[in-house]
Amino acid sequence: MTAGYGAGQLLGPLLAAPLPSHGHHQALPPGSALVVAAAVAAAAICIRYPHHLGPVTSAA
Repeated sequence: MTAGYGAGQLLGPLLAAPLPSHGHHQALPPGSALVVAAAVAAAAICIRYPHHLGPVTSAA
């Protein structure tokens, strides 16, 4: 997970740098598409691998 985050931190600016040549409005659609894709992936993971843990109890 840390490697994926780090890769995004490195690749994001490199991929988005050419977009704002005429303003930042050109970078918004690809950015919002990535946010939607991440939300769909997170929802799919939650549906596919639900956590069946009971209520959290303290060990003390």
